Amino acid sequence: ALGAALSISSKFGDEHVNSIRWIQEGGFWGMHKSLLPSRKAPRSVKVAMIFVFLASLVANLLDKGLSKLITPATTLGKPNYVVTETPLFFKANFIDTFSEWSTSIHVGDDIVDAMVSIMNNTRNIVNAESGRLYTPRISPYEIGCNQLVIQFTNASSNLVSLHNDGCMDLSLLLNTDTATYFDIAATQFVKQAPNRWNVVIPHSSDPHFQQMSIYPGVSDGNSTCFGGLIGAYKPIKLVDGIAVTPRTVVTECFSSSDEFWIISSTSVLFSMTTVKQFRNSTSAVFEEYGELLQAMESSVSNITFPSTPVAIVELKAINTTSLDTNPIISDAGKGRYLPYPDLYLSNVAMTIDHIPTILNRTRSPISFTAMKATSSAASGYLASISPSVYMDWSQYTLYSLFDTMDIVNGFEIPTWLFVFLIATIVLCFAFWGAVKYKIDEGYMSSLHKNIAMVISARKGWHKPMLMRFNANPLTFEDYPIVPGNRVVLSEDNSSSSPLNTEAQQTMNNNLEP
Repeated sequence: ALGAALSISSKFGDEHVNSIRWIQEGGFWGMHKSLLPSRKAPRSVKVAMIFVFLASLVANLLDKGLSKLITPATTLGKPNYVVTETPLFFKANFIDTFSEWSTSIHVGDDIVDAMVSIMNNTRNIVNAESGRLYTPRISPYEIGCNQLVIQFTNASSNLVSLHNDGCMDLSLLLNTDTATYFDIAATQFVKQAPNRWNVVIPHSSDPHFQQMSIYPGVSDGNSTCFGGLIGAYKPIKLVDGIAVTPRTVVTECFSSSDEFWIISSTSVLFSMTTVKQFRNSTSAVFEEYGELLQAMESSVSNITFPSTPVAIVELKAINTTSLDTNPIISDAGKGRYLPYPDLYLSNVAMTIDHIPTILNRTRSPISFTAMKATSSAASGYLASISPSVYMDWSQYTLYSLFDTMDIVNGFEIPTWLFVFLIATIVLCFAFWGAVKYKIDEGYMSSLHKNIAMVISARKGWHKPMLMRFNANPLTFEDYPIVPGNRVVLSEDNSSSSPLNTEAQQTMNNNLEP
């Protein structure tokens, strides 16, 4: 636009302006070197030269400044999918878990986000491509059974049956690290709410007893799916408060009847130096002192406990019947799916530890309600991705179906800046086009093109083209640009460019008679 304005001024104003336009094309250094020696030029010409210099400088700085408002950004490409393989896993007791399927979060953080991070962690995806997002495919599911037969059991026999009316069995398997004798006859249990019982199972054990573990398991009468263990440990030194980091273990089992069984258990283990400290200890651990803790306090206050630990547990388990395994992932496994050849179903577990927050050296209390909601959310999410997981036990491989999107790098431009740039470009282009249409080409062209038009006419070229240049003497195609050398020419020139009055005359003066 500035060049077009100078072309108009050159056509209808001072003859020096076209030189200013050509000098401006050479940049700031060229304008500086031409301005200093031009002391004898008219004042208006020097003012115009300074104005062009400053206008060019402002335009350049404005361009650099606006570029700072454009920031790098990313966007997502077209959605796709991929089936991945995880070949490494190990068996721990009743649960098969993969090498990276455990993590820690702060108490109160979203457990589903943590599970998604476990699944789409590229460390767990063989040949994962950099810059690609992997999201486990989610499918709808329906609950197939929400009423359970609940019983305590050990490795040899059922100890206590709490609820006998249900579509599936929930077994709480008691296990210890040494020989333990359970006094079945003296067992006491009281139903305190529709889904809560108080259970006291007297037992005796080796003096070196250190641990009691509880495995929740769901059975349909033919097979059993065990969830993550809940352990009660005898601490070396009793303290009031949390004994072990709270933990959620969510387990998936796939039965021979094409059902996905999900068990999620969350445990918060705490201890106290004396039963009298129960309320103080639990109040320091939990935010609310609800019905469950009140019932626990009543139980421990009326029972004489041995010195060994006592596990007090609340569990919620549902059986979920999801959609059939996604055909994409079934095809990837080439039909090799084999249920684990055992009484216990093949299963996969995730383990998430909940790290309590500590402020001013004081551990923040845990919301009991939030922990129960966390366990429920974990089971719901694992149920939703179950159709996208294919376990090939013969090849020790887990196939997972992911929806993928590639990250596309780009730039983010503020809306006002984008509109400003587009409007400026359109206006400048329209102004330049109008000037080019109205003004002779010589006033819009570079110095090289003006000279080329004159020489092209003499040489009979169809159009101006690149020319041979010599600096000493100053010639194009052996034609002198300034007086000094005489060159024989035989053609006439009839160009209408601004060079006709000066360069044309110079060339004519150098012609042989």
